[in-house]
Amino acid sequence: MKAWLDSLAERERRMVIAAAAIVILSLLYMLIVSPLLNTNETLRESVAEKASDYEWMQSRAAEARSRVLAGPASQKKDSRTLIARVTSEMRTKNITPVQVRPQGETRLNLTLRDVNFINLMDRLEHLQSSFDIRVANATIEPGSDAGLVNAQLTLAR
Repeated sequence: MKAWLDSLAERERRMVIAAAAIVILSLLYMLIVSPLLNTNETLRESVAEKASDYEWMQSRAAEARSRVLAGPASQKKDSRTLIARVTSEMRTKNITPVQVRPQGETRLNLTLRDVNFINLMDRLEHLQSSFDIRVANATIEPGSDAGLVNAQLTLAR
């Protein structure tokens, strides 16, 4: 390679060296700089989204505290069975349990697949504040799409 480069005229040698430098700089940009810039932009977007979520949670925190402090005083007397009340309330937000297993009169196990997280939280909050039906145990995992979750819930009266 050195012999070939030495055999070139001075002008040709400079052009070959300049072309090699351009190729090396282009490869460095494509393999290192560009991916870093793309990652940086993705992280900026993620941080902005998380900040927005945090602000939303902060705005709802005071309302949640006041509802917790209000306690069961504002709850309605419910003559329906636990299973009837829960399934009825879930249906109002198009949540259909995959499986419902009663555990006596006061506990109920629910299996939910690909349900809207916001709707689920709304129904659980409504069940607690209106009918004193609380979440005794919950396992919630991401669903098949953004905003959807799979959940295993144990509700108790």
